[in-house]
Amino acid sequence: MTVPNKVKRLATGRTGSTTAVFSVLTLAVAFGFGTASRPEVASVTLLMVLVLLTLLAGAFRWAPQRHLNIGAPLAGFTIALWPVPFMSDSSLLEHVGAAAFWAVPALGAALIGGYPRWMEHRRLFAVAQARETQRLELSRDLHDFVAHDISGIVVQAQAARFVAHNDPGAAVVALERIERAGLAALSAIDRAVHMLGASDPAAPERLEDLVTRFTRADGTAARANIAPDAEQALSRETAATVYRVVVEALTNVRRHAPEAVQVTVTLGTVNRPEGAAVQLSIINDVQTAGVSRFGGREQGGSGLLALAERVFAFGGSFEAGEREGCWQVLAVFPVTLIGAT
Repeated sequence: MTVPNKVKRLATGRTGSTTAVFSVLTLAVAFGFGTASRPEVASVTLLMVLVLLTLLAGAFRWAPQRHLNIGAPLAGFTIALWPVPFMSDSSLLEHVGAAAFWAVPALGAALIGGYPRWMEHRRLFAVAQARETQRLELSRDLHDFVAHDISGIVVQAQAARFVAHNDPGAAVVALERIERAGLAALSAIDRAVHMLGASDPAAPERLEDLVTRFTRADGTAARANIAPDAEQALSRETAATVYRVVVEALTNVRRHAPEAVQVTVTLGTVNRPEGAAVQLSIINDVQTAGVSRFGGREQGGSGLLALAERVFAFGGSFEAGEREGCWQVLAVFPVTLIGAT
């Protein structure tokens, strides 16, 4: 911190205590020397009150809260009552009227200093909320993207352990897949950090790359059928949700259905009674029981439940379950809402 900043911080930090001290001094001058027959004391006191109004505005703007709690009431009391010693021949009603009259500039000073302080408080609160939202978003991104590759490493390592004694060649293949999945996980971490400042965190054309990586890492045949009109109908926010649903579905295939032979990811438009919609479907050929073949970690991060809530926020529908001997994750987004974002 530079010397000018130190001086500024020291000066602004003491506005509350300065206001309190100057209030006591003003009261001492007014009530100690002020009478109706001494107009010169009234003039001096008036100047002191004007200075006190300036100090009061500064206290509301910069003073620490504990100093403001003492200085502000004392200054308001002083500003409202300073005319009383110079009105010895006036009635009680006139005294009350004068106090009410001088309370108005005190309130004005409080508003002048307090409004910027309130706006600064709102700004800091908004920044804190944004950081909290960013932290939660990063947490979801780490689960949705990084856990996808880490789970592949765990599955391949467990598979290699089972076949290492009987088939060393298969273990070597598994180690190669672990290497690829590890590199993909590092890339996923970079993407997760990059997405904190990206305006388009998950474009739909990356779905094909995601499916290709899944096939290379696991050996499970996966294919993506993406309709061009569906891509064009997706907004940035919806595209990010589509991508995360696919990531979570493929991650669950790794954890709970490693014996799956075929996984199909389909993104297209459909006509429904309530209007046109974009439909995302992920199907694998195993009736997933919801428990990993190799045991261990069952669930983590946001998962499909949190993604379902995100889909519902777009006015869409979400379901996951068995269908015709397979396991399907299905998300539908109304086109009218997509086009509006």
